[in-house]
Amino acid sequence: MSLNARSIVNKLDLFHATVIEMKPDIVGVTETWATDSILDSELDLEGYQKFRCDRQTGNRGGGVLI
Repeated sequence: MSLNARSIVNKLDLFHATVIEMKPDIVGVTETWATDSILDSELDLEGYQKFRCDRQTGNRGGGVLI
């Protein structure tokens, strides 16, 4: 599954529900707009290992979650 979130933070409930419903093997999210203020636990999905590269604070856009 590949998603362009344009800020995953305000869509976490929808993100979790979509992944639970579709059960993809791999989830890739671009434009997460996440920063180090977002805890890893907020992005956790049961049964998935997480790799993230957040945008730099002060920059607009960016961020990847696999």
